Amino acid sequence: MSLSEYELKRLENIENNNKFLAELGLNKIKMEPAAPQKRKAPAKASKPSKRQVLEPTRRSLRALGKDPEGKEAELVLSEMQEKEREYQQSRKRIEGKIELPQDIGIGDMIGDIEEKIESIPSKYDEFKNQIPFGTVKLCKEMIYTLAPHPSPTKLLTVAGDKKGNLIFWDVDHTLSNVGQEDFEPVVHTVKPHVSPIYKILYDANDLKKMYTCSVDGSVRSLDIDKNIIDEVYVHPEESMITFINQTTNEIWFSTDQGEVGMTDKREKPVQLYTVSAKKLNTVHFNPMSTDYFCVSGLDNYVQVFDKRYLKEENESLYSFKHQKSVNSAFWDPSGKHILSTSFDDTVGIWRNVLGESTHVSVKHNNNTGRWVQKFKATWKPSSVESCFVIGNMKRSVDIFDDLGRRMASLDDNLTAIPAVNEFHPQLNIIYSANASGKSSIWK
Repeated sequence: MSLSEYELKRLENIENNNKFLAELGLNKIKMEPAAPQKRKAPAKASKPSKRQVLEPTRRSLRALGKDPEGKEAELVLSEMQEKEREYQQSRKRIEGKIELPQDIGIGDMIGDIEEKIESIPSKYDEFKNQIPFGTVKLCKEMIYTLAPHPSPTKLLTVAGDKKGNLIFWDVDHTLSNVGQEDFEPVVHTVKPHVSPIYKILYDANDLKKMYTCSVDGSVRSLDIDKNIIDEVYVHPEESMITFINQTTNEIWFSTDQGEVGMTDKREKPVQLYTVSAKKLNTVHFNPMSTDYFCVSGLDNYVQVFDKRYLKEENESLYSFKHQKSVNSAFWDPSGKHILSTSFDDTVGIWRNVLGESTHVSVKHNNNTGRWVQKFKATWKPSSVESCFVIGNMKRSVDIFDDLGRRMASLDDNLTAIPAVNEFHPQLNIIYSANASGKSSIWK
């Protein structure tokens, strides 16, 4: 069969190309496929140099309309340098103990816990926003985290903001007086950090004590009875502490250097373990089998480790892949399933993780951008009802069951995205907060 004119021309081009490659000496090079690579233990992330205090920024006095030679110029320069020094001082990590005023009133806001109660399943589609005008203003800055106090007798929630403040909010007072003219919420503010607070954790053995972690590289404790804020841990490189979790006497934390660490309240040495080559966002321990913990981060994986076998660098027992970075990963109260939130616009439900695992992927827009706090789906802390809550870019609060079926979408009177959401530990109440320092209550 004779070749077509197109085929003849193609063969001629191939022959000319081969001659050209032979003249260049490239005809002996062979192209081979890359060998498949096994996922290895992560290399230890390089440590950043310690933050340097910047010198005052130089500015042109002529551009400011000032004579650069006169006394007025010296005065302007002195003022600029003083402002720069004040700014640098405001960015410096708070060190040592802080004694709070005795009359600050936080202790009066905390109720008692006589016994743990189990909330009954609720019809979330009947939940209403308890704030008639949508939200109440708690602070000026973006709220990064919420921590409802477990007391069923008195409602108190603590918020952590962008500037390192803890805001104690008397929710009972708000619910009783929100309809009155000139209403203002009762809040008390303390400042344990100078940078965003990523997590607030109540001490499992003393609910009048709490722990906080921050971008400033520290974990601090607040004892409400003693009115004292103290240092628990400071990272040697002042690396960002992104999350904290507690197991009995141990406080575990994750860092932006791919490390998990443990500080023991019995004053044992702090230990650091590398589990990822990239920043971690969360570390969370299985509530039923506390030897196991999961981490999430920028490497696109949810990984499970056994703390009994940790060494300097580690390989995971199980790993579950997303297509983009993972904002959070949390065990459910039964210790069977893991809930993850990712920038690949999915919420992952990894069921029976320590057994024959299955995966449910829920489509959900998680691209919050720069000005909205990252979504982190969180479980309801109850063994009676397995469900979770997450914010929605359409200015609503979504509730799903553990199979990924939407149970409700709450949007009463909301004008901003409720990015941060938490269930009350014992009651059928949901708290929400947004980037403007405002909060809502759903029940």
